[in-house]
Amino acid sequence: MTRPRQIYLCGFMGSGKSTLLKRLAPYKQVGFYDLDDLILKELHEISVGAVIDKYGWAFFRKKEAEMLEHKLQSTEEFVMALGGGSLTLDLVATLNEKATLIWLATPFQVCLDRVLLEEKLTPKRPLLSQGIEFLTKLYEEREPLYRLSGIHLFPSNQDQIQSYEDLLEHIKN
Repeated sequence: MTRPRQIYLCGFMGSGKSTLLKRLAPYKQVGFYDLDDLILKELHEISVGAVIDKYGWAFFRKKEAEMLEHKLQSTEEFVMALGGGSLTLDLVATLNEKATLIWLATPFQVCLDRVLLEEKLTPKRPLLSQGIEFLTKLYEEREPLYRLSGIHLFPSNQDQIQSYEDLLEHIKN
């Protein structure tokens, strides 16, 4: 198998995308990006919540699409964590064709437990204000798109990936 040029991580909030990215980041020969962070940097904002409050969800989703389109044109080798809601059917098809798309297949309750704990420490997720019933429905709506990813990475495998080479090995297998 050819070494993937671009690897995109998708999954619900709390699935472990940012955690995995941080664990891989010491490997300096490739770029590591969080899509939300790229948008915040471009807009000079401190949080996704601030962007949503200021510009709205439609603007934020448009910025996600623009940033992804730009990165897909890049010849850079990188790993990028996508926002939980950034996938569309067309984007999944494009990423599966032109890159490697990995779903962090973390069960909803685990995701919820993680984000609720994190939110107690540092509030930053605007969707949490909608309540657990809303989040459950959102997970159920998004999961079919996540499942279309070329590779599924379950929590037991996520813990085994401690380096970029480990990730490449998992992709190869």
